[in-house]
Amino acid sequence: AGIILQDNSEKASIGEVVEVGPGIFDADAQKSIPISVKKGDTVLLPDYGGAKINLKDGEFFIFRDSDIIGVLHKD
Repeated sequence: AGIILQDNSEKASIGEVVEVGPGIFDADAQKSIPISVKKGDTVLLPDYGGAKINLKDGEFFIFRDSDIIGVLHKD
């Protein structure tokens, strides 16, 4: 277990995962690498990056799995 602290030079945001894709393929395109989060997870995200999209349900952001800083768990 550990604690990740944010450096003051980088802001971060918290968001809820509303949907995930199937993952990506490895370099040889032989094996699928699944996404590290699941629908409903609360995640820590950087303020930079991501793609903003507007749908009829509202405004959403798409981030790569590698952009996610961490998953927050309630204990």
